[in-house]
Amino acid sequence: MSWKPHLDPRNAIITGLAFLILEFTLFMFVKDGILLSLMVGCAFGLFYPLFWTPCNILMAHLTEKGDRGVTYGAFFFIWPLATFIAPLLGGLVIGFLNYQVLYVLGIGILALTGVVVVAYRKYIPKEVVMKIRLDAIGKRNVVAVLGEEDSRDILGRHGADNIRVLPG
Repeated sequence: MSWKPHLDPRNAIITGLAFLILEFTLFMFVKDGILLSLMVGCAFGLFYPLFWTPCNILMAHLTEKGDRGVTYGAFFFIWPLATFIAPLLGGLVIGFLNYQVLYVLGIGILALTGVVVVAYRKYIPKEVVMKIRLDAIGKRNVVAVLGEEDSRDILGRHGADNIRVLPG
């Protein structure tokens, strides 16, 4: 059994960014804690796969197999720097101003990211076809896909070892 979903990564990335902007906006305006938790959870739950899946697919398609590790290494070198600097800058913004300003700055950065994606649309492949075979994926991949350590036990009894995602 196989299924070939078609994905326009340009639209998916922009849609994902829109859901993250929605999340930041919800933090600014929704005061009810339970409602905020549910809505932010949904917004982030839609942002993550719509943004990061196309980004990872594009990195695989836009890099050569021989130097992919170097490219990924350079790309993911940014994250430790961001996780070191961002809390300091965010704390300064919150300390001197407030959370609202921090969220507005975040929304502005995300909007600029969307503008960059739109500006470079012609360089991003329009259609990415993935062939998803549901007959052989390793347990680690199931855990990575679902993000739950316990899913290995639940899905393992029902054939989780029989799912594989392959470039098409």
